[in-house]
Amino acid sequence: DQMVRILKEPDNALIKQFQALFEMDGIALEFEDSALEAIAQKAIDKGVGARGLRGIIEEAMLPLQYSCPSKEGLEKCIITKAVIEDPSQEPIYAFKKEKES
Repeated sequence: DQMVRILKEPDNALIKQFQALFEMDGIALEFEDSALEAIAQKAIDKGVGARGLRGIIEEAMLPLQYSCPSKEGLEKCIITKAVIEDPSQEPIYAFKKEKES
């Protein structure tokens, strides 16, 4: 529980840093609570503690940092527990609705 708080509560929290990165490309980034819990659990399992949280997030997020900006009309990317457990899994994508003419 404390690890999850470290991920999202401080002003310079890791989750906020990744959200800011994606926001530069106009993409809202969200993490499901189960994904945050999976990140914390991985850190505990690996014995890396809070210092290892960045590496665990980067492992899952790196492929998305390259693929998401090239997805036409992508508005939101939602990180699930499955993405954290297996970075080859796709997150949930939300695309802008096309305007009818």
